Amino acid sequence: MLWDVRSFQTHKFSKDESIIFASAEAFQQVVVCMSILRYVIASNCKLNKTDIATEAEDFICDLMNVTLGYELVNLNRRQKNHPVIDLASDAFRISIQVTADSSRKKIKETITGFYAHEFHKKYDTLLILNLTQKKKYAKSFRKILREETRFDIWDIDDLIWNIERERVHYDASDVSKLIRDQLPGIVRAISPPDSLFSRLSSIEGIPPKDANDFVTFIGTEDLEEKRAVIKGVENLFAVLRDQTYPQMREFLAILLKHARQEHDFEYMSMYVKPRYVGDITYLNKPELKELSDDLVNAGLLVFSDDIYDDRAWLKFRAPQCDFDFLCAIRKFVNNDLSLLRAIVVSLDFSLLDRIPGRRNSEESY
Repeated sequence: MLWDVRSFQTHKFSKDESIIFASAEAFQQVVVCMSILRYVIASNCKLNKTDIATEAEDFICDLMNVTLGYELVNLNRRQKNHPVIDLASDAFRISIQVTADSSRKKIKETITGFYAHEFHKKYDTLLILNLTQKKKYAKSFRKILREETRFDIWDIDDLIWNIERERVHYDASDVSKLIRDQLPGIVRAISPPDSLFSRLSSIEGIPPKDANDFVTFIGTEDLEEKRAVIKGVENLFAVLRDQTYPQMREFLAILLKHARQEHDFEYMSMYVKPRYVGDITYLNKPELKELSDDLVNAGLLVFSDDIYDDRAWLKFRAPQCDFDFLCAIRKFVNNDLSLLRAIVVSLDFSLLDRIPGRRNSEESY
C-alpha cells in the first residue's frame, strides 16, 4: 500500500499553483521517458552495473520536488557515497534510497543501516525507490522496522502513478521542461557505450542568432572582435553538433562542472585530473578512455606532454579571441549544471543570445 502523499506533507499549495495537468501529451512524455530510463538501468543491471549515477539521482530529486513538492536534496552532492540514503528533505522528514537492486538482502541492509546511522531521529519516512522493478516479497519487513517509521518501496510505475495522482498541484510545462533538459542526456550518458541510446541522437540543436548576451559578457567593444566572438560560438556549436554524440557531451558537461581553473600562459583555462574523473562520473577505465579519446579527437581535451603533469585541459579557442570559450561559457552560466547541460548536451545555443534572468549589467568576463 502506497502512502498518501498528503498524509505527511505540510506544504499547502496556493490556488495559483493548482494548475490542471490538461495535456495528455505531457504526461505521455513522462511515461515514455521514465520507461526508457528503467530500460537502460535494467540493461546495466544485466551487466552487473547496479550503481545509480549521481546525475540520475539529481533528476529524480528534481522530478519529485516539482511534482510532489518534497523539497529534497541529493545527499551525495554533500557527501560522496552518503550512507544508506540518497535523497532527503529536512522540512518533510523524508529520506529516500535510489537503487537498482531489488533484492531482499539490499532492502534489509537499508533498513538496518537507517537505524544504525540514527537517521530515524531526523526522518520519519524511509522510501526505497527502485529504478527497475520491485519484487513481490514473500515476507514483509515489519519485524525489523520500528513502529514510528513510515516505510514503502516504489518502482518507476509507482512514481508515475503518484505523479499522475498529484497532477493538480503542478504545471505540466515545468515537468516537460525538466524532462527535456535533463533526462535525454542522462539516459544516453548511463547507457552502455555500444548501445543505440549512447550514440544515436536526434538532437539538431538550436544555433545562436547573435550570441548577444555572451558577447556582452565577454566585454568586447570592437566590432571586429565581436564578429570573431560570434564566429567562435558558431564554430563551437558546429563541433559539438557534428563531431560529438550525446554521451560524449554529457561527459564534457560533467568535466566542465568539476574542472579547476588556472591561468595557462596568457589566458584562463580549465583542467581535470584523470585519476579523479572516475569518482565524479562513475565510469570504468575503458569507458573513461574511450570518451576522453573522443574529446581529444574533437579538439576539446588536451593532455599535457609533460610526463610529470597528469592534468587534462578542456579547451576551445577561436581566431582573434584571447580567451577560452569553454571556460567563458562556464562562467557565463555561473557553473550551473542544468544550464551547462542545456548548452553543451542539448545544444541550445540560443541561451547565449539571451539567457533567462540574466541582466546585461552583471559581471563580465
